Amino acid sequence: MQTITLIYTNIFLLILFISCQSASQKPVIVLEKHSDSSNYKDNDTTSPPISFLELNQNKTAKKQSNLTQLIKELKAFPIPLKSKQVIVPLVEKDEYLFFSIVDSLNKFKIYSPNLLFNDTHTGHSPENYNYDYPAMAQKIYPLYKKTHPNYYTVGSLMEYTGDNDIMGASFRLTNFDHTGKQLDYLIVYDRFLFEILYETDCTIDQDFNIFLTTVETHYFDENGPIEEGETPEQFTRKEHFVINELGHFELVSKSK
Repeated sequence: MQTITLIYTNIFLLILFISCQSASQKPVIVLEKHSDSSNYKDNDTTSPPISFLELNQNKTAKKQSNLTQLIKELKAFPIPLKSKQVIVPLVEKDEYLFFSIVDSLNKFKIYSPNLLFNDTHTGHSPENYNYDYPAMAQKIYPLYKKTHPNYYTVGSLMEYTGDNDIMGASFRLTNFDHTGKQLDYLIVYDRFLFEILYETDCTIDQDFNIFLTTVETHYFDENGPIEEGETPEQFTRKEHFVINELGHFELVSKSK
């Protein structure tokens, strides 16, 4: 009987001790999801909440700062621009037709793909699907700029990986509004091989009309790889693009 009484006594003392400790501690401050940071007290130990609006404003300001700095550093597009004269010398290929950017370009600043650039693009037209638009950029080298009244165009060399981690290289035009928001982009030069060799070249004239010529060389047919010595089929596509007042690339004409 004494043992049971002692157990109950110890339990009571333990409960009393815990209650005293809890009472002496500073109460936990719970911040509601939509609470106003103006209600934050100086003696609170937590940080004031940041609203979704403030987060978005911070991101926008950061993008605008990145774009402003980039525009200052870039030189103007050489107009007229012909990819075979301006871009081709900056890309090399190995014996397996893996394409990469020449080492000498490493002296330029490499931009992380998610620092300013992203995959935002308009599609340009429903039937104009380009194989390499979903490709994952590994390195982006911004080289040229053009200032328009409502947006900027940045020309960048991009090294990327496609199917089976095969290396490819492209040059793309990316349009940003003045807050750093990406509006659209268009691949105007491309070199990539996976069953089909894709070769896109461009000419950009004084009025920034963009003329693309894409040649697809097919090394596979419905039966698999073509025979050694067999001439692969080739298909050529020509396209004319302009940029509209929204900063989007528009397909004006297309021919085969």
